[in-house]
This record gives sequence, structure tokens and C-alpha cells, in this order.
Amino acid sequence: MATPRCPERLRRVFGFAYQEFGPFGFLYFLLIGILMGRLWTRGETGDVWAQALYVSFAGGALLSVTHHAMWLMVQIPLFLLGIFVLRRMTARGVRRQRLIVPRTVTRH
Repeated sequence: MATPRCPERLRRVFGFAYQEFGPFGFLYFLLIGILMGRLWTRGETGDVWAQALYVSFAGGALLSVTHHAMWLMVQIPLFLLGIFVLRRMTARGVRRQRLIVPRTVTRH
């Protein structure tokens, strides 16, 4: 019986991680797993921002394993910047709405 061979792409990705980080190359994939796991659990509790980050990182996490290991590390700052800007914009909108809402005055 022939032993199944590892596809060329996977050998390239894991080889790249070993070449860049030495014996600690597995930490790169471990950190991706931890990040995606935390985003998943926070998204399951209803955190909309964790859900948005999970959706935007899911494709990059898969590409990091199948094509090039550093793809996700290049994209993370861009996604985080976009989420940061959106959070700031929505926070300002909420503050403005709170100022516009009329308050009822009760007289005694």
C-alpha cells in the first residue's frame, strides 16, 4: 500500500513557516487558530464586531494554510484599520443621536 503524499502547496506553506520562524513555525498557525477561535466564540455571544472580523479574516486564514503563510499577516492591519474607523463612526453617530433625543421634564 502506497503512503499518501502531502500536496505540494502544503509542503511549501509549512516549509515557509519553518524557514521564517525555525522550529517555532508552528506558532504562526497556532496563533491563527487562537485568533479565529476567539473571534468565533465572541461572535457566538452576539458581538457584531467579532462577527465582522471573523468573516473578513476567514478567507485569509484559509489562504494562509493553502497558498502563502504571510497572507493573513499582511491583511490583518488593513481589516483592523477598517473596523476601527467603522467603530469610531458608529460611536459618534450614537453620541449625536443621544444629544438630539428630547428629554421629558416632570413637574412636581
